[in-house]
Amino acid sequence: MNSSKSTTFSDFSATQIKQLKEAFEIIDDDGDGYISKQDLKKIFAGLNLKNEGTKIDDETTIKEMFAEFDDADSITYPQYLSLMGSLLGDFPERGDIETAMGTFCTSTKQLGEKDLNSIDYNELVKYLKLAGFDDEDEIHKALKNFSAESKVTGQKIFKGEKFLETITE
Repeated sequence: MNSSKSTTFSDFSATQIKQLKEAFEIIDDDGDGYISKQDLKKIFAGLNLKNEGTKIDDETTIKEMFAEFDDADSITYPQYLSLMGSLLGDFPERGDIETAMGTFCTSTKQLGEKDLNSIDYNELVKYLKLAGFDDEDEIHKALKNFSAESKVTGQKIFKGEKFLETITE
């Protein structure tokens, strides 16, 4: 997928289209083929986002989401794809993420290839804080599913391969 400002339907892979369709069907709680404001309220309530201190379940936030579609009462699947294309269009390509993560690797695989599972966790946290992510508890919370203790050194590492598999197809 391109990392351009906006992604069109033709830029999505078959896997991405399938995943987006599945997500649409989950959000479309009543199965009518549209995502309504009520569908979103149910999803947000089910995710319990209000207790996380966010305002995403707020009427204003939902209204802002629908404003792009002239304040319609519901979003069709093509509109949903368009919305997701605009959101995903800013996401960097896998190779760019691998290159960035490679700067933190402490070892290599065969032929000098960076071992993305050898990233020093504490160093990564340090640089995330320097980059402006100042809430260390939130950093640890975001990275917890992608960290482990190295069997060789006992050092805490960031599992970059698992992270990449999670955020890419």
